Amino acid sequence: MICLFQRLCQNRLKSIAINDLDRVLQEPKSVVLDVRTKEEYQRGHIKGVRNVPLDQLSHFQGTKDQVHYVLCQSGVRSKRAARVLQKKGYQVVNIKGGMSAYTGTIQGGK
Repeated sequence: MICLFQRLCQNRLKSIAINDLDRVLQEPKSVVLDVRTKEEYQRGHIKGVRNVPLDQLSHFQGTKDQVHYVLCQSGVRSKRAARVLQKKGYQVVNIKGGMSAYTGTIQGGK
């Protein structure tokens, strides 16, 4: 029973609010992935955040000893992406709220 509980806890997806993203970006070794499409990313993105579209995530190769924070437009795709990365052995944190809730500075766009 304890083993089952530990396994469930290990598989539980961690999340932070979009309001915590600026703090994360200040960390020198933070890895933040934006899983929106290339077009969405080009319309506006957060400086220092890497674009890896959800449909290309299966090809992603990162460092598994670092925490990877994942965001999208609203939090739906990022949650799906976080699960994919978690199954591949990455340490992952989903960013709830996504770009639609972000109030900081946006790069690019028109």
